[in-house]
Amino acid sequence: MSKKRSDLINPNHGVVIHRNFVPLYADDNYAQFFGYQNGKEILELASIFTLINPDQRDVSRSNYNEIMSGEKKPQVRSFRHYNDQGSEFFILAIEQVVNWEGEPALQIAFVDISSLIQAETKIRKSEQRFRDLIEGSIQGMVIHRNFKPLLVNQAYASMHGYESPAEILALDDISIFFTDKSPDLSLARAALILSDKQPDTKQRFKNRRKDGSCLWVELVERKVIWNDQYAIQTTLIDVTEQVIMEEKLTLMAMTDSLTNLYNRRFLMDKSNELFLSNKKNNLPLACILLDLDKFKDVNDEYGHSVGDETLIEFSKRCQTLVQEPYYIGRYGGEEFLVVMPNATVNSAYELAEKIRIKCATEPLLTSAGAFTLTVSAGVSYFKDTDNNFDQLIDRADKRLYEAKALGRNKVMI
Repeated sequence: MSKKRSDLINPNHGVVIHRNFVPLYADDNYAQFFGYQNGKEILELASIFTLINPDQRDVSRSNYNEIMSGEKKPQVRSFRHYNDQGSEFFILAIEQVVNWEGEPALQIAFVDISSLIQAETKIRKSEQRFRDLIEGSIQGMVIHRNFKPLLVNQAYASMHGYESPAEILALDDISIFFTDKSPDLSLARAALILSDKQPDTKQRFKNRRKDGSCLWVELVERKVIWNDQYAIQTTLIDVTEQVIMEEKLTLMAMTDSLTNLYNRRFLMDKSNELFLSNKKNNLPLACILLDLDKFKDVNDEYGHSVGDETLIEFSKRCQTLVQEPYYIGRYGGEEFLVVMPNATVNSAYELAEKIRIKCATEPLLTSAGAFTLTVSAGVSYFKDTDNNFDQLIDRADKRLYEAKALGRNKVMI
């Protein structure tokens, strides 16, 4: 069986859905963040606006209005909050607009990052109190001129996978640690610092360790004099674990917890986005609606746990066949949807046939033994008269129904 999504993230996490701060749904974890017993107590509140720290309420309301009006996209944010006992805690929040009873609402998934913030706060206070001494012993520090290292501490060397500072000092250019657009950004930052201007201190950089693995850092930089010439002192804060946690939270919001495929909400959002883009640029778009034949018989004969195993094994099989730039997700129950941007109907039919043949010829392996379970599929493609992606799904659903009526284990266009 697959791991539970909660096993992937250590901090507690909770979810709330609201419309103009009137709670529509709240789980128990969210309630307990604020000192309540369960989500039901949250739903009894007239508004969750009072749960927001007073100095953040104006920003929160403005942010809500901009997201719901489409002026701003949902984001991942960090907040300081207080529970009903006045205790301070910090949360990471990922926002998403969802459909709730036919109307848009804002869903926010929370992760308690208090321990992480407290640890970083202690580090920053130590930096303020002991300055160069603490920067040199606790955090990675390098002094460079035009990225030629002049002084390096052990923490900086270890952070980048080197045994000693001497190895770093032997390098001609520490920009070898930079990835993506980091070199250009670093050059621009260096120019600002040397001209006594303060760059954005919250910007994150993706560095590369000696072994090629990824390291995410936030920088504290300043201009210093080294051997009677200006240089830059850079102190690094390793935020790799925090970035990984944010990525896992984002993944949790967009994937189906059982199959690890995209969930229906993400898939429909992405499908509608692709539909508008392809329609605007007059590009082809196709989709496949898949349904496992007689799946109910598996649940009835072997139980729902084996049914879950079957769905997982089928999903793994599909993942080997559905490659980028195509998307596959669990549409509901034993139904799966494949979205194929810039693909013709023939390409969609060929892919559906590959999936059908693989299922018909290769038994699924479960704890109840190996058995063959066929799949039926309906294929549809974009037409000039289409106004939304739902129309493609409706046609694919009708073709799927025809495949079932003709004896299953078929692909219909």
